[in-house]
Amino acid sequence: MPDSQAAMPLSSPVTQEDALARVESPRKRTNVWQRLKQNKLAVGGIVVLGLFYLIALLQPWIATYPYDELTSGMRNTPPSTDHWMGTDRSGRDVFSRLVKGGQVSLAAGFMAVVIVML
Repeated sequence: MPDSQAAMPLSSPVTQEDALARVESPRKRTNVWQRLKQNKLAVGGIVVLGLFYLIALLQPWIATYPYDELTSGMRNTPPSTDHWMGTDRSGRDVFSRLVKGGQVSLAAGFMAVVIVML
């Protein structure tokens, strides 16, 4: 630890000017949005995350088969127009299971953020 930090008191009184300086102004918030728009990776990440949420919300209409339906006659079939990603060893539709798994994962992540923010 540097000597300058060792000499600092553990608590210091907060003045009204310090408290007001810490409050973000609306101008600062717009600056954050402008900086975010300039960062192409951040915008790309937001777009991809938005697509994931859109697919998760549209799961009942996109996934044409129930994610847990077992069909013994359709085991390990390759991708086709009926089963976009094929079926697994138990005959379950892989695309439906993938979309349902994404839905559960996004819901868990969203709930974790909500809990942390409380």
